[in-house]
Amino acid sequence: MSKKLVSLFLALLMVFGTASVLTEDTGITVKDMFDREITLDEPATRIVVMQPSDCEILCALGCEDTIVGRGKYVDYPASILDVPVVQSGAETNVEEILKLEPQVVLLNSMSQSEEQVQQLEENGVKVVVSTTSNIESVYTAITLIGKLMGKDAEAEALIADMQSTFDEIKAKSAG
Repeated sequence: MSKKLVSLFLALLMVFGTASVLTEDTGITVKDMFDREITLDEPATRIVVMQPSDCEILCALGCEDTIVGRGKYVDYPASILDVPVVQSGAETNVEEILKLEPQVVLLNSMSQSEEQVQQLEENGVKVVVSTTSNIESVYTAITLIGKLMGKDAEAEALIADMQSTFDEIKAKSAG
């Protein structure tokens, strides 16, 4: 009799354990490259990307379909050329961005002002700052964007592929 009770208890524990996993919060919290914490209820689905490197990362992670707007210098890969262009840099037009109804705007700290960031955030848009200056910061940006998109494994694979390519180049150029 006690074996049946233990089995029943374990079965109930599994059922309730599974239920808690299914109802657990699926939110995403990231810290951008300026150590600002950004929280989303779910992976981002509507993004305005203001710099080319972030666009390339999104596309490499298989998230091209989430891009609803792009900065005027974002022109690669060619498949995103049909995505609406917004003014960027000193000429960033916040109203133009808001018309695209993004959840997130990915931008570089050098391109937009604090006032523009504040305007976007006051209108419910999450702003994620990504900035790259060397290969390590590119890896950090890939990890950040991967997490933002719910694509952690894809981001890790992309970084591993890049590292492998660099290792091959080093081996070929040794000596």
